Amino acid sequence: MFPGRLAGCAPCGCAKTIALLRAVGARHAAMMHERGAAGDPGAWSAADWQTHMAEEEALVFPLFRPEASIRLTAEHVVFRRQLAAGGRVDLVLMRAHSLAEDEEAALIPLPALGVPVVGVAAGFAAAYALDVWARDRVVAVRARAAADRRGKPLLNVGSGYVGSASRSSLTGAKLWGDVNCDASAPRDAPCDRSTVCHCDVRDLSRFRDREFGAALASNMLRYVPDRARAEAELRRVADEVFLSDNLLPWPQWGSGPTLPVAA
Repeated sequence: MFPGRLAGCAPCGCAKTIALLRAVGARHAAMMHERGAAGDPGAWSAADWQTHMAEEEALVFPLFRPEASIRLTAEHVVFRRQLAAGGRVDLVLMRAHSLAEDEEAALIPLPALGVPVVGVAAGFAAAYALDVWARDRVVAVRARAAADRRGKPLLNVGSGYVGSASRSSLTGAKLWGDVNCDASAPRDAPCDRSTVCHCDVRDLSRFRDREFGAALASNMLRYVPDRARAEAELRRVADEVFLSDNLLPWPQWGSGPTLPVAA
């Protein structure tokens, strides 16, 4: 159990974070950051801290770059352990944590969140863009964490290849795995973290059984004629499979079905 009252946040210059928190509706976390930025650390209860971190993890971290989301989520784990042990949170780590949040928040243009976007059509388009953008990233964060827990690489299937689709041409390939592959990539391209090699998700015979700690397939299986065969191949090469499909009507925010391999 957390103690009843705890010392508050380290002072932070976190204006970008506060603006983002308010934009996505993370009111409690925004209030705590505002108090900290004003030099008033407050005395927050266990419920305050739990709400603060839960709001950030659900509403904000999915918008950040995957590597930043992983780091910030891991730091929340540290804070929770410190609080559960009845001690103070590490204010040096908290200060660095707040600065990292603000750096990530500065990369997100608030109009892309629909704030303030006028018109139903524009708001719908902004909401869909946010869903596609954020959903893939939150599932990628979970896949990376699963692979790291097992001490194995992450396979990212359907990473996109520049020129293969409008989204990839605009934003580039999603280089989230230790191996990134796509059916549109050249067959002679090398497989590593900085490139996209060729693969057909229905035939991953170039990879060994259970070679990967996790496999990620984001927003691509709906285009595969034989989805059952594709999922079977993903299960064969990875200990755990993470899928993210962005289809209307949208499923629960930030979730993708996880398909663990049968023992």
